[in-house]
Amino acid sequence: MTAEAIRDTHPPSPGRRPGRGPAGLALLLAMAPFLAAAAPSGVPDKPGMPVAPDLCTAGQRATIEAAFGEAGTRLAAAIALLESAPEDAHVRRWFGGARRKLLRVNLGLIAAALRPEARPALICNPSRPCDAGNWARASTVGRSLTFCPRFFDSPAAGQDSRFGVVIHELSHIVIGTRDATYQPARSEALARDEPRVAATNADNYEYFVELLPESRPAPGSVGKPEPLPSGG
Repeated sequence: MTAEAIRDTHPPSPGRRPGRGPAGLALLLAMAPFLAAAAPSGVPDKPGMPVAPDLCTAGQRATIEAAFGEAGTRLAAAIALLESAPEDAHVRRWFGGARRKLLRVNLGLIAAALRPEARPALICNPSRPCDAGNWARASTVGRSLTFCPRFFDSPAAGQDSRFGVVIHELSHIVIGTRDATYQPARSEALARDEPRVAATNADNYEYFVELLPESRPAPGSVGKPEPLPSGG
């Protein structure tokens, strides 16, 4: 899928500029719908899906949309667990003794960034190629999220899933996490030995949500386990 800006193939007569005088204003108003439709970046071409400079195909957008939706569902369950059982073994596994109030705020900010109106710009097929092995990359300066080919080859659920990658990358953008360490074993060790650092590490948030136990409190309830959907 590509997008091209409309080029003016009919320049104005010498000494005249579009937009000057009533005739020019009428011309601009008449052209406005066409100019808006041709805008190459930052304008949604599908409700709820911002378009970034390096555009995503329809299939890629559908995959990303599904990952955002699943991330929202799983985050709600993870937040419910943290609120109902803050000292649960799963919470301690990924965050040790880190402040629970801070964790709740951070998870809430990540969840809020999943909303269509709050999402960063989404980029696919980047003009600057992804580094080997990367699923995605986040930019806090330009507030953008670039999806690499590996993201689209990843599973829908489980470790290093597409929704987990979304959570990981959004945590960089909205709460300023870093990559102090990667992978479950090292992230667990970080939670055990340096819980304050674990509360700032992107993988700890990803695995806390991604590897949620098979039975967890349903969102909005306390102490009422609800099984995960099959395949989760």
